[in-house]
Amino acid sequence: MFYRFIVLLYLVNTLAELRQASIRRRRHAFRPGTRANYCSMVRRYITFCVTHGLQYIDPSCDTLCAYMEMLAQQLASPKSVMNYVGAIRLLHKHIQVHPSALDNFQVTLMLRSIPPTMRHTANKSNPITADILQRIVMQCDAAGLVGKVFK
Repeated sequence: MFYRFIVLLYLVNTLAELRQASIRRRRHAFRPGTRANYCSMVRRYITFCVTHGLQYIDPSCDTLCAYMEMLAQQLASPKSVMNYVGAIRLLHKHIQVHPSALDNFQVTLMLRSIPPTMRHTANKSNPITADILQRIVMQCDAAGLVGKVFK
């Protein structure tokens, strides 16, 4: 009987330790940079809501649409707006509240309308043409760098 009590006590301690280890491990679910980005996005969302006297936990459809409109006017790319909305979702998942407004048709329409209506040009580099490549080779040849490998 005493032996069973000791084993049970050991299992309870082990279970508590497992729970603590689980909490520590979940803290590392996001890299530090990703976590910092999400924190920044959530701070911006809460600041917007507090500034305008809006509810930020379980927000209304109008709150989300107004926030997305503000983001669309201030940010450079549609993908950034989507990331900010993703941060709102993550905030609510973390506190285990499901905001029904995120599934609202008006919010979905707003999300769909952002990419085609934002004036965004992709930041792409021009391809290296044969002429550019030939000039690079000529520069390397003149400097005596032909046949050398750079790391």
